[in-house]
Amino acid sequence: MPLSLLVTSVGCFALGAVVATAAQKDAKDSRKAQIHGIGGIFFTSADPAATQAWYVEHLGVPEKEFDGGFRIPLIQWRELDRPDDVASTVFAVFPNGAKHLEPSNAPFMINFRVRDLEGILKQVEAGGGKPVGEIQEDFNGRFAWFLDPDGRKVELWEPSEGY
Repeated sequence: MPLSLLVTSVGCFALGAVVATAAQKDAKDSRKAQIHGIGGIFFTSADPAATQAWYVEHLGVPEKEFDGGFRIPLIQWRELDRPDDVASTVFAVFPNGAKHLEPSNAPFMINFRVRDLEGILKQVEAGGGKPVGEIQEDFNGRFAWFLDPDGRKVELWEPSEGY
């Protein structure tokens, strides 16, 4: 067998093994609870209104007006596996020292969209994350929080239908 054919055969075998391993990993991961999007990006600022306005003006972050006349930067998108559903990511700026980010000292928090809130929480705890508070529910869906191993607060959101 010529060396080039041997190298090609070995390379194809190795690539096939990598693809098979990746497919097996994907199948295994699909059985686990997992995030499926970013529900929100929250951070602090000395002047939240000015910071929010800067992002809207200079980056084009879209705003949506809600009942009561308040506006929130809200990026809308579609999920790959649910292209008929419109999803959203909130972009929120809080004042420095905002209680919403406690007990973390980090000046930001990420909100992950999930479909199995309890399953994700079990995985987080098994991996060393520390739950913060109780699961809460409102018209937007169900929420839970945890501190990651570095002490950053993370929010999990299981959206209500239509979010």
